[in-house]
Amino acid sequence: MLVRPVATPTTRTPAPSPPRTSDGVSPTSTADSAGTPARPRAARLRRAADRYPHDPRLAALLAELHAGSEEFRQIWQTRPVHAPGHRTKTLDHPEAGALRVNCDVLLVPEDDQEVVLITADPGSPAARTLRRLAGQTA
Repeated sequence: MLVRPVATPTTRTPAPSPPRTSDGVSPTSTADSAGTPARPRAARLRRAADRYPHDPRLAALLAELHAGSEEFRQIWQTRPVHAPGHRTKTLDHPEAGALRVNCDVLLVPEDDQEVVLITADPGSPAARTLRRLAGQTA
């Protein structure tokens, strides 16, 4: 598996940190209309806080973020809204280097899940590299 999920069906509190991968891949956003990666993460937390106003773990996480991050406080004040959709990201793979990929996010709100589809443009260097990496794990 090139990328492992960060949430299980029983997870109810979204993580503010970026997804982790089983082989050390670190996703980083490229320039997009949503702004910095912190804004979409804060928007996901805002959506969770609106849906689960009495969740003590979520309240504790939000209190910690408010206490420890001026950036988070400023973003939170704007009541951020983030519409999942198409983004372009760069994955920094420990062996293959930077891979420019497409990231499409589909919401499954009744289950508090997001389905993330990561693809590469056909024939692109990233597509060839992903195909090669997939062959190594088969």
